[in-house]
This record gives sequence, C-alpha cells and structure tokens, in this order.
Amino acid sequence: MRRTAVPVVGLGCLLGLLVFCNRSVLFEGEQFAYRDLGRYYYPLYLQVQREWSAGRLPLWDSSQNSGMPLLGNPTAAVLYPGKLVFALVPYAWGARLYIISHTLLAGLGMTALGRSLKLSWTGSFLGGLCYAFGAPVLCQYCNVIFLVGTAWAPFGFRAIDRFLRLGRRWGLIELAAVLALQTLGGDPEAALVTALCGAGYAVGLAVSASPLRRCCRLRWMVLLSLAAVVLWVVATLGMAARVAGAGNRWASGPGRWAVSGALGWSLVWCSLALTVFWVGRRRAAVAILTRRLTGLVGAGVLSLALAAACVLPVLEFTIQSVRATGESRLEIDAHSVEPYRVAELFWPGFFGKEAPENSAWIQMIPPMNAHRLWVPSLYLGGLALVLALSAAGFRGRPAWCGWLTAVALVGLVASFGKFGGPLWWVRWVPSWVASLGPHDPIADGSLRTDGFLPDGTFSLYNLLATVVPGFGLFRYPGKLLPITALAIAGLAGGGWDRVAAGHSRRAARITLGLLAVTVATGTITLIAHPWITDELARRAAGTLSIDGPVRPSGALTAIRAGLGHGCLTLGVTLWLVLRAYRWPRTTALAAMIVLAVDLGVANAPLVWTVPQSEFDRLPRALRIIEDTERHDPSAGPFRIHRMPNWHPEAMLRRGSPRRQRELVAWERDTLQPGYASTYGLDYTLTVGVLELDDYLRFFRPRPALLGVRDAGLLGVPPGQIILAYPRRAFDLWNTKYFILPARAYDWTDGNRSFASFLSQTEMIYPKLDQFAGSDGRREMARWRDEEDWQVFRNKAAYPRAWIVHEAIWRKPIRGTALADVAQPMISLLFQNDLFWTDPDRPVFDPRRAAWVETDDRRGLAGFAPGGPADPGESVVVTNPSPQRVELRASLTRPGLVILSDVFYPGWRLTIDGKETPVLRSNRMMRGAPVGAGLHFLVYTYEPMALKIGGVISVVGLMGLLILSGWARRRPGTSWATDTDRS
Repeated sequence: MRRTAVPVVGLGCLLGLLVFCNRSVLFEGEQFAYRDLGRYYYPLYLQVQREWSAGRLPLWDSSQNSGMPLLGNPTAAVLYPGKLVFALVPYAWGARLYIISHTLLAGLGMTALGRSLKLSWTGSFLGGLCYAFGAPVLCQYCNVIFLVGTAWAPFGFRAIDRFLRLGRRWGLIELAAVLALQTLGGDPEAALVTALCGAGYAVGLAVSASPLRRCCRLRWMVLLSLAAVVLWVVATLGMAARVAGAGNRWASGPGRWAVSGALGWSLVWCSLALTVFWVGRRRAAVAILTRRLTGLVGAGVLSLALAAACVLPVLEFTIQSVRATGESRLEIDAHSVEPYRVAELFWPGFFGKEAPENSAWIQMIPPMNAHRLWVPSLYLGGLALVLALSAAGFRGRPAWCGWLTAVALVGLVASFGKFGGPLWWVRWVPSWVASLGPHDPIADGSLRTDGFLPDGTFSLYNLLATVVPGFGLFRYPGKLLPITALAIAGLAGGGWDRVAAGHSRRAARITLGLLAVTVATGTITLIAHPWITDELARRAAGTLSIDGPVRPSGALTAIRAGLGHGCLTLGVTLWLVLRAYRWPRTTALAAMIVLAVDLGVANAPLVWTVPQSEFDRLPRALRIIEDTERHDPSAGPFRIHRMPNWHPEAMLRRGSPRRQRELVAWERDTLQPGYASTYGLDYTLTVGVLELDDYLRFFRPRPALLGVRDAGLLGVPPGQIILAYPRRAFDLWNTKYFILPARAYDWTDGNRSFASFLSQTEMIYPKLDQFAGSDGRREMARWRDEEDWQVFRNKAAYPRAWIVHEAIWRKPIRGTALADVAQPMISLLFQNDLFWTDPDRPVFDPRRAAWVETDDRRGLAGFAPGGPADPGESVVVTNPSPQRVELRASLTRPGLVILSDVFYPGWRLTIDGKETPVLRSNRMMRGAPVGAGLHFLVYTYEPMALKIGGVISVVGLMGLLILSGWARRRPGTSWATDTDRS
C-alpha cells in the first residue's frame, strides 16, 4: 500500500482535477463554447460527422466561400483517429469528450515523459498536473486543434529522448506515430515544433560531448550571451536605420522581409558553422550527430508518409490560399505575449479576466484596447514554477534538464513575438527613433516606421519564421506557450526529486525571493490604493470589449486576489520544500494535492461554457429566411452573406455575468459564419483559417468618395470617403440574403460599412411597422443598441447557374499576381453603381458573356456563337451531397453553362455520362460547353491528391510495421553507453 499510495493519489488528483474543471459539461448540461470553439469548430466537426454518418468521406464543404475543400482543411481533422469518439456517442457528448479526453491525454503523456526521464512518481505526476491544467494548455479547449497537438507533444518529447539520449531505436517509431497524429489532428505546427526541439537536442548532446563544452562554464556562458545580445541589437538597429533611410521601396512587398531574412539566415548559418567546427574536432561526435539527425529526419519523413492522405490535400489547398501569398505575414506578430505577463506565472489572474464580468485591466495598459490575448492566463501553479526554476540549468544537470531549460527559454522569448526584438524597445530612445526618417514613428506610442519595418522584424519569433520553412504560415507567437509549459512541467518534476533528495537550498531561496516580491508588491498596492483606484477609474472609461467596460473595482480585486493567492501558494511551497527531505512520503502526497487544489482554484474558472440548449434551438435569422422562402420561394439554391465581426453597442457599454451565453445566443441568431452550415444554408464569404486567394479578390472593399446624392442617402456629409464592397461580386455568387448591422457609424469600418448592400434589396427584418406608435422611436433605438442586426433580400442576385453564348477567351493565368487577374476581375465587378463610377469604362454583362481561360479556344469556339440567352433556355441545379452537383440544362443552341461554384482541382464533369473538361470561367467559376437540347451535367469531386496520398499512407504504414520489427530485433544503438544517459 505504501508503494502504491503516491501513484494512486497522483492519478486521483489528475482525474479529480479533470472532473472539477469540466463539471459543468459533465453534470450540468453545458457545452464548451468559448471563442472559436462555438462559432467555428462546433459546426465544422458536426459537418464532418454528418458526412461520415451518411457513408461518405468528408471531402468538400459546399457551405463556405462558394465551396472549399473539407479534407484539405487542416482544422477539420477529417482523418484523425480520435474523431472516432463522435461515432460512439451523440454529437453533443462527442464534442465534450473530445476535449476532455485530450486534456487527460496531455496529463498522462507528461507523466509518462517524467517516468521515462527516471523521475519519481511524485515528480512525474506534478509535471502532469502542471502541464495539463496549467492555463496555456487547459485554455486551448477553445482552439481544439492546438489542444490535440499539445496533448501528443509529451509523447513526442519522450520518443525523442529515448532515441537521442538512451539510444533506443523504438523511439523513432514512436516519434513518427506522434508527429503523424499531431498533423492529422489539425496541428502540423506542433509536429514541426516538436521536431525542431528534437534537432536542437541532438545538436546539444553533440556539443556537450565535444571540446565546446569547456565554453559551457558559467562565466563563459554569461560573456558569450552578452556578446550575442549586443551584436544582435547593434546589427538590428543599424539595419533598421539603413532600411528606414532607403525610402518607401521597403514599405511593402518582400523587401522588408528580405532584411530580416538576410540577418536571420546569416546568424543561423554562422551558428551552425561554429557548431560543426567544434564538433568536427572529434570525428566520433560528428558521426553520432549525423546518425541522430538522420534518424530524426527519417521519423519525420515516415510521419509525413503516414499522414499523406491528409497532408497532400492540405498542401494543395494551402498553396492556393492567402497564406501562400505572403499576406499572412502581416499578422505574424498578432497575439504576441507581453513580457510583463510573466507575473501571471506566480500571481494568477493578476491582470484580471474577461468573464463573468470584465476585470481585465491589461487593456488599460498602453496601447489601449490593442492587446490580443491568446490565452487569458499563464498560470502553471506556484509550486511547479518554483520547482522548475530550482531545476533549470545546464551545468551539472542531466542532458534532458539542459534540453528542457533551453526549450523553456527559447519558447518563452519567442512567444513574446514583436516584444522580443530590439525594434520594439528603441521607442525609449527618441533621438535614435527620430533618425529613422522624416515621418513620425512614435505617433501612437509605439515604434512605427510608416511601413518601413514592423516592430517584430528582428524578433526571435520572426527569425524562426524566416529560417524554418513553413513556420511563418502558422502566425501567432502565443501558440508557443504550450511548448514552454511542457518544458517547465518537466523541470518541475525534476525539481521535486532534487528537493526530495535534500537539495532544497536553491528552491528555498527562489521561494523566499518570490515571496518577498509578492509582499512588497502587495504593500505598494495598499499604500498606493487611492492613486490606483483613481487611475483605474480614469482609464476604464476608454476601454472597449465585447465583455463590457472594465470594472475598476473588479480590476483592483483581481490584483489583490492574485497577490493573495500567490502569497499563500508560495508560503505552502516553502513549507513543502523545507520538509521534503525529512518527510518524503507525507510531503509527496501533500505536494500533489496542493498543486491540484492550486490549479483548480486558479484555472478552473477559465473554462467557460453555455447551456447545450443554445446550440440546439433554431436561430432567429434562419427562421426569418425560411418564412420568407415559404411565402416566396427562390428559383433554386442560394447563398447568404453575413457581414463579419460586429457586436451590439449595448454589449460594449454594459457588462453581464451571463455575457458568454448572451454572446453565443446573439451570434447564432444572426448566423455568425459557420452556424448556418449545419442547417443547410451556404455562405458566400467567410474569412477564417484558409481561403482561396483568387476567390477573396472578388470581395475586397475599396474606398469610395461620396457625391451629394450618395451622401444624402447615407446621412453623411458630401465628400466623405467610405469603404464600399463590390456589390456585383455578391450578386454574381448567388447571394440571396444579406445579414447586416443596424448602424454603420462613420462607414469606414469593414465590419459595418454595408452601404453597397442597400440598393436593389428588400428589408425583411425588422418590419418597419413594429416601430409605429408612440413608442416607435424608443423601440427603434433599443433595437439598434441591443439587437443591432437586420436582414435584406437581394433582388439582383444571380441564379446558381446560367447560360451564355458569348465568351472572352484568354490563356490560363499562371500564378496569382494581382496584375495577371486585374483585367478580368475589374471587368467582372464593375457595374457603374453609386460607389464605383467611371464614365469611360464599359460595363460588362456576365449574363451575356463569360471570361474563359483555356488553351483550346478553337475546339470550344462552336459553343460561343454569340447573342444573348434565349428566354426558353433554363438550368436547374440540385446538390445531392456536398461533393456532387447535378444540373439539368435545356439550350436552344450551343452555349456555356456557368455554375457559380468554386473552380478547384479534383472536380470532374460528365455531360450525359460522357466526361468533359471543366472550364475555368469568370476567374473562379466552373463552365461547361453544352450543345443544343436537354442535357444532364454531373459534377463530382474526386481529388487526385487524396488518391496519391492514400497510396503513400499505405506504403508508410507498411514501412512503420517493417521498422517496428527491426527496432524490436535491434533495440539499441552504439551511443547507448554514452554519458548522455545521465
């Protein structure tokens, strides 16, 4: 019983904390709904599951952006084995268990990693609790693909360590399987980061076994680190000054990235050359390093082969998306973690939280309202942090300890994003900033060089995005927090074993230091209470958030609660550290219980849910559209457009303890993109994860100068510039209904400037007669503030398919350069309306002719005899399934049948059973040459990428089985007896 007490209590703490954090979804009929989970993943996974239930492989999503790949969408995780849970239970329970099971998997994986590192059961379970229920991992439930990636990451680290340090070949098999599961689960970034950590570990092991290890003495490490930082800062500032003086040729395009790329590659290759030089002084070390890296590369290749059935469709989609054009680099610094947020590592909730009422005073810190938090907290447990700090280091530590220390440091600094580079901090040197150019670079309190260089150009994260192929496509530095948490959790387990072995002095000093800082901060807070209260009240008036304004009293309470929690936790930690050696069993059990209680109190409130009934009821906008269609049905299928992110002003002005439920209810009622997909409605435009670049070009807004008449219609002064969307784009793509805000303010907000959608439409909600009577004006004001949405029916919408007898032929456009598509795009979209006028430009009629890209103009000339479509011609469209479209076309003479579904590789066309090439028409639509008479056209989606990827996956699986047999027969490698085992 004594021997099993610690594992039993540790497992009990893990399961107990899992139940406590998720009690609302397990026992109270609630559902996870925070951020992207409710509006994106819940309907997306429901679509995938419905396709499986219908006996079809989920290949195509016809409900988003006029059609886009579903298998090729990495976030759909169509082929991930963990999705089997949705086939075993009802979908609502599947959505719950999918998240809960991966949280448990993260804890068990970290525990298994600890045991593989020869940590005690106590240290292993402390690491598992810290990792799975620390805020950086626990809060990934709202971005479930990242939760999947972080859940498998400890198993990947375990496999890497078993192969590199212990020399066990079976580790390569495990690593290949883990990387494949991370990729199939929708998080290839986690697989890439895991592999990079493995490569760094291999190099570190080689360096530690070479003459370079003499440079690892503390004084040399300090001197080399200072020299590297000074060189980095000087090189960055010098390059920035040179670029800023070069003028606007660096303002856009690849120029500004070339600067950081040149510097980044130079540093990386110089470092590698230095490493190879020193390691090369021992040929045996070079041979071992080569074998280690070769093994890691082989595991990576095998993982790609295993996941090829998903990877190839994803690559096919990605290279045509906006992420491949370089525009995603503009958001590469979004969700950067502010360095001062490290205070949350030992003071939970110090900067407040958004719900149930907004006390997140971090938004009061300049720049106001500009902080984009990837996770609402960084807290990993006070005990775990102290233990990790006491175990961290390189000298005199096991090889794996130095590895995790490096991962924690690099991951944390890289997660700072733009704050981790010198350009962000030179704002404190005004004289140097002024030398950047004639513009005012600090007009808003941050370094801005008028587009010369973004703040994060020379940051560590930008360096990784530059030198690591594909890394920059993932964006968002905050995503590296889970890998930092993994390293800290592993170090925490090692720290406990050191303390239990009697090496408690360092941990005690760290605890006393943090306790002193906490007490001092609390004392300052008490002394400066009047000033803090006044300052919070003054700044609160300027905060804007969907959770309502920041409450000054709540912000002050959050500060005190965080400091009090930290003080109490550090006090208990000090007692455990000092008593661990004398009372090993008692303190071991107490440590696990204390950490579980600590994390439960601090982080369980971060799991926000809403009643399942909110997802089960019919949205109001859907009922309105269905009622309209019953009284006046449309001729064939149609799409809707709901303008992107806006929220009622009442939500911005007033907080509410039920805000999360109110937000989900309002977004569902207004059919936030994604929600309508589960009810059979298709969206014309949704901007989420991946969108086809050519398709998005149809809908990009443009500034428009208002004349006297136009200004009068919108109620603004003449001469004002507004943001106008190209209306014809929405008409062309079969948009029958517009869901719009109720007010636009200054008409320059891309989320509210709906002027283009007012002409040739009919308002169907709200009905104007509901504002009649004596209270009409008051009721209208209430509707604008609290509901803030309206629905219009489009009278100018094109049908899903139509017939033309004229064509403008052109060669297929190679590449996606804007200049190549400008002529057909402008011709298609220009209709000389109120917001886009040009008397010298002719208006093209897409109902009469089509732009067709083909190399076979002569063979198709007979299908474009000229003239308008005859009144007796018709096309009827039906969609039996997302990957099948059927058309019945009746033509009096040969012509082209244009289908306003997205042109994409893999779509096949048969006309009366005979296969016919699909013509790329109107840049992104599908065209079919059809002769006179009645014909049946069938489009089916049969992607070649899936067939090729499926074959590669089968070969990869066979290779995995063969290598498994090889690893069992020869389990060890020649370096298994090295000192790396230590």
